[in-house]
Order: sequence, then structure tokens, then C-alpha cells
Amino acid sequence: MGFAWAIWRGPLCARLVAGLAAVWTLLYFGRATWAGVIDMLPFANDIPMHRFIGGFHLFAIPVTACGLAFVLRSMHPERSPIRGALVVGLAMVVLAPAARERIAYVNGVAAIKREAASAVARENRDLAPLLARLGRLDKGRAYVGLPRWGDQYLRAGGVPLSAFAVERGIDTLGFLWHAMTLAGDLQVWFDPDNETHYRIFGVRYPVFDVRRPPPAFTRKLDTFGRYALYEVESASYFGVATVPMAVEVTKRTAYQTSEAWLFSTLPAANVSPALAIAGHAPEDATVIEVKPTALVRMFTDMKPPSSVGRIVRSAGRWSSDVELERPAAVVLHANFHPGLVATVDGHRVPVFPVTPGFAAVSVPAGTHTVHFQYVPSTHWPWMILGALALLLVDRVTTAVGAGLSLPRG
Repeated sequence: MGFAWAIWRGPLCARLVAGLAAVWTLLYFGRATWAGVIDMLPFANDIPMHRFIGGFHLFAIPVTACGLAFVLRSMHPERSPIRGALVVGLAMVVLAPAARERIAYVNGVAAIKREAASAVARENRDLAPLLARLGRLDKGRAYVGLPRWGDQYLRAGGVPLSAFAVERGIDTLGFLWHAMTLAGDLQVWFDPDNETHYRIFGVRYPVFDVRRPPPAFTRKLDTFGRYALYEVESASYFGVATVPMAVEVTKRTAYQTSEAWLFSTLPAANVSPALAIAGHAPEDATVIEVKPTALVRMFTDMKPPSSVGRIVRSAGRWSSDVELERPAAVVLHANFHPGLVATVDGHRVPVFPVTPGFAAVSVPAGTHTVHFQYVPSTHWPWMILGALALLLVDRVTTAVGAGLSLPRG
């Protein structure tokens, strides 16, 4: 009704809102309705189209209000008090379901927040020193559980400990909080009883409930109430790996390659194929393009080589001293990004991604110092200039328009 009123009787602004509501409704239908036609949109392959419901709400709610206002005005409430009361009553009846749902939602969220605040307050005596200790440990990332492991997903009330870690800048393995990277989706398969997983994900400091038996390869550092902090000395931010090939992938197939690698024998043997994505690959690597099923067979049949070297010392999360028996890759257990810059003995070298999406550099045999650094993009000054130019154009256009509208004489 609001849409019909806006089109046939409404002012231009009402028609515009109704038209945008229709456009967002059609966009919300997504690829299931429009198939390849939707690819005409910019970044169509990267847009989560179910989010278009937000655009629909933004314009459909005002259109709905226009329809309700049209109905209420049509009853001419100004003609008598009875009509006015009927209009008010009808508006309350129509809006009651939405109001009831919103009130229930707000009250439910408030109850959850009160319960969480109470639980955090009760556990703060143990949580505060635990988080402070984790913040001082810099030889690897922490692990405080994953949703996949149920009772091992440590929480204070309804708040997972990984949320506190993110809030305090503590580097923690966590699927739900950092799922935007190449390695993000693979973290859900982390097995807290598998030492190889600690090494390949750079997890050095697991935290368990004191009632949970720890893995045999861990060493207890401290206990904080019901939380026990352990260390896996074989894990750090760095690792040494053999890179036998580079697999041609896109951001949609990288997960399949890394999954096939994770469930093979290659991670235990420190073998990490490179990911040839967007032009990033080792200069001397053989690039192959195979289907996931063939990739699983290839990784299964591949004979792991002997050890190539070791990490002598890991100085925090960005630098490491290595000792290699033959040329190999030094892997930083952090997500690859084009802004990463690396040096070997002070000389800059190319950075490339390896499974499961981490950054690596090629290092010759011998003893070397490897350092990584993130260099932010320098595009932001141009973006600021562009924004200022748009403001300038707006001012000039406004001034010209005002000048053209001045009366003659």
C-alpha cells in the first residue's frame, strides 16, 4: 500500500525511496534468481548478497510507514474524537507485533549482558592475571579453545576467552574472530592433542581447564584458578619447511589445497607447498594446477624429505635465527599479506604464501637471520586528496548553481 501510494500520489522523494526499496529487493534475490546477470555488479563475486537485506530494510520501512500513514489519514481522524481514537488504536494494533518483538529482543540481550557481566566479575581474579601473563609471552600465539571442541571452548559466563584476548591484543588462534584470511577457515581443524598442529599454526601457549588432562608434550607454566597455562616448546612463530612446488589457487580454492595438505603426512615432515595466487609464488618453484581430488592423492603419495634445518632462536614474532643444511623456506606463522617485507641477513627477499596461507621466504643453506616487517599501503594520501577534491567540486557546483539562480539586473 505504501509503495502504491508513493508511485501514484507521493512526492518525488517518496517515489525515490519506493524505487530504491524495489531495487534492493531485487538485489536481495541474489544469484539464485539472477544467475550470471548478477555479475554485472562491481565485486559481485565477493559480495555476501544476503546482506542486501539491510538495504531493503533501510528503504522498505519508510515505505511501510507511508502506507500506514495513508490508511490513517484516509480515516480523517480530525473529524471527531472517536475517529481519532480509532486511528490511534489501529496504529497500536498494527505496530504491536514489531514493538513486542523488539522489546523482547532488547530485554533478552540485556539479560545476557547482565549474566556475562556477573560471570566476568566473579572470575576476574583469575582472568586478569592470566590475560596479563599471556600478554607478556611473545614466542608464539595462545590457544583458549575453539567452538568445535565444546567444553574446551573456555568461557566466562557466555563470553569466550578468545574475546578477551582480542580485546587486549593477545595473539590467539581463533576461527570465529579472524576468519577473513587464507588460513582463517583452516583453523577450525586445529587439534589441541596434536603436536604437529601446534608447530604449523605457531601455537605455543595453550590454556585448558585444570580438570582437562594436558597433552603429554606440554609443560605447565602456571595455574590461575580454574585455568591452567601450558607451553609447547617445539612451537613458535617461525618454522623451516621444504617447498616442493607451487599450487595454482584462487581465494576460493586455496582452502581445498590447504585442507588436503593438513590431513596428509606433509605437515609433520615440514613440507609446505607454496600457493601461487595473484602472482605471488617462489621464483624458482614449479607451478602446477590440479583438481582437489588429484591433489589429495599427490600429497598422500609424496615422499617427505629429510630434515632441512632448524630454528635456532625466535626473537619475538618478527625475527628469527635459522640454521639450514640446504636451501629451504622459513615460514612466518602469520597470514600472508602483500604488505609484508622480509630480509635475510639484511638483504630484502620476496615474500610468498605457503599452505595454509602463511608467509614464507626462500633462504640459502647456512646460518642466517630472517626478519619480517609489515609496511602499510601508501595509497591513503591519494584517498584523502580525492575526498578533498570531491568536497571542492561540491562547493564549486553549489556556488555556480547559486550564481545562475541570481535575478538579472
